[in-house]
Amino acid sequence: MRALFLLIAAAPQVVSQPSRAQGSTCSLSGKVTFSSKDPKVKVAELVVYVASKKRSVKLSEARRHEIAQKDKQFVPRMVIVQKNDSVSFPNRDNTEHSVFTSDRTTVRINPTRKAEPEPVAFLKEGGFRIQCDIHSNMRAWVVVVPVIELATKVGADGTWRIDNVPAGDQVLKVLEPNGNSNEVRVTACANDTPIDVSLEGFEGPQLKRFNGSPYSEYQQ
Repeated sequence: MRALFLLIAAAPQVVSQPSRAQGSTCSLSGKVTFSSKDPKVKVAELVVYVASKKRSVKLSEARRHEIAQKDKQFVPRMVIVQKNDSVSFPNRDNTEHSVFTSDRTTVRINPTRKAEPEPVAFLKEGGFRIQCDIHSNMRAWVVVVPVIELATKVGADGTWRIDNVPAGDQVLKVLEPNGNSNEVRVTACANDTPIDVSLEGFEGPQLKRFNGSPYSEYQQ
């Protein structure tokens, strides 16, 4: 079932309200009502961002982010990056890790121990699940957005807010780790109506190693 997006004129449960700004930018805010078929995914792992192709905001310079491999975990478990930004995956354990993305093309780092692999550039918008090819419990999520300043994580209570949104027609997108997403069209600075979003998450994927074999065959 695809998610349904609702624009609600009165939503008292939303604490944060969009505000009309001086000049050509304003703030958008609202609340995500989230249900998931995967009990491991919580609302605080969702991302809301401005996905409009036409925008009057200057893009930030490409920057580097880091997801470390430490104590057989990815730290942090989720990062938001801008298109063309890079992410490094340093191994700070005394054991081998091998990193790859769910698309099996964006990131592919062969088994390394205590290493600093070259950063990987993320060139496409969207969500990328990060896995270790050796340890099935190691998972992370990279979310690539058009403009990093116009993106935010959703709070534990479902609320979100994005400031400095250019005035005019915009497209907001909400994305969850298992891949479901949808869009809602809004007119920034047109009014002070909070944006309520409903989203149903997909079932969790059956995680497999890079070559498609079960983790049980190669688990440490």
